[in-house]
Amino acid sequence: MAHDNGTSCQDATGGPSDPAPSERAARIYRELWAIYRDILRRRGDVGVARRRKLDLRLQLDPHLDGSGGTGRPPEERFADQLIAALRQAIDAEIDRDAPFPSGRARCYWCESFDCEHAAPGGPRAIFGGYSPTGVPLWPDLAEVALARRDPRIEDLYREVPLPITLLQKGSELISAQLPEYGQRSGAYRVLAQLAIGYLSLPVGPRGEHASLSLTVQVVEVDRRGQRRLHLNILGRLPDGTDAGRILDEEPDSRLADAFRAARTRLAEINRWRRHREPRERLAMSSLERLARNVDRIFRQHSRRTKHAQDRHRDRERPAAAALRDAMTARPEEILRDVRESTWVVIGPRSRVHIFNDSGKHITSVVYPGETVRRRTAQGMWKVMPPESVRDFREAIERTAGQAI
Repeated sequence: MAHDNGTSCQDATGGPSDPAPSERAARIYRELWAIYRDILRRRGDVGVARRRKLDLRLQLDPHLDGSGGTGRPPEERFADQLIAALRQAIDAEIDRDAPFPSGRARCYWCESFDCEHAAPGGPRAIFGGYSPTGVPLWPDLAEVALARRDPRIEDLYREVPLPITLLQKGSELISAQLPEYGQRSGAYRVLAQLAIGYLSLPVGPRGEHASLSLTVQVVEVDRRGQRRLHLNILGRLPDGTDAGRILDEEPDSRLADAFRAARTRLAEINRWRRHREPRERLAMSSLERLARNVDRIFRQHSRRTKHAQDRHRDRERPAAAALRDAMTARPEEILRDVRESTWVVIGPRSRVHIFNDSGKHITSVVYPGETVRRRTAQGMWKVMPPESVRDFREAIERTAGQAI
């Protein structure tokens, strides 16, 4: 007989029994912290406190012997839930520890990060420096490239636009700013900046794309006499959403990986006690490396013809697979997009399929589990009454019958 006393014993056959529940719990505890640290490392170790308590809300699926009609075993669905919860905890710690809100620049005229001047005025705007009175300026990226006589400006107006990168020193961005309006302030000192554009990012369930620019800044902040470098990504979608926040939802994560590598570099610089080089030069060096990575990513993209890209997308989201996933989905995996008036079907391997009311397949994308949970929690995607789901299933069956 086994006793739950924290030690292993033998079962009735004389062999060693499974570890006691307390041993398993201790092992789970150690594994959770190891996963947390690994996620933090992959995020670039942005200085998040590692010793705070974590409040994780998780659910165990009792159906351990089946996939629930999703094609994925419950332990995989639980893993998605766990990773999402840990990432949300990290995001909360980053927001708590950050000396400024991500995606916003300081306005010295208003002495705030929350005023209307602190964020880009449109999707193609980049940070253009400070006015004499410390107000952030937000010109269009093409306007800046034209003023600099950049020969690559023609790349922005190709049939298939090729993004360009513009690197600037922080001293250029504050040259017009008066000292009494924050030029020498340690609250938000831009050491270097990389503007990237125009990017085409997916923003809608029907495969819509938005053309936008991003501004990546290395910022020095002096807090209680301690100067640290931070990476700030400034950008806005047409609806005002922070573009930096949606990078994690992008199926192709190479751009996010490049930003993560830049954050890791800054974290290394922050750990150095003495610097042989000025911090402005270290910041420029970090963004020069980031610019090379970004240029490499888009050069690889440009080598594909539009026809090859279309064929690649078609393989990723075939209508037949979408119909199959919709017909086998559980009721809780069929949601309603209340803004777009479309149906959302959560499929296996992070696939998300979008249908209209007639059961016609519109598009499919790949989203991480936390994206689905976020949109559900925010009320963008809602669980519908059984009769509505039944009507949708009937529409799907009619569509599948017509395809045979």
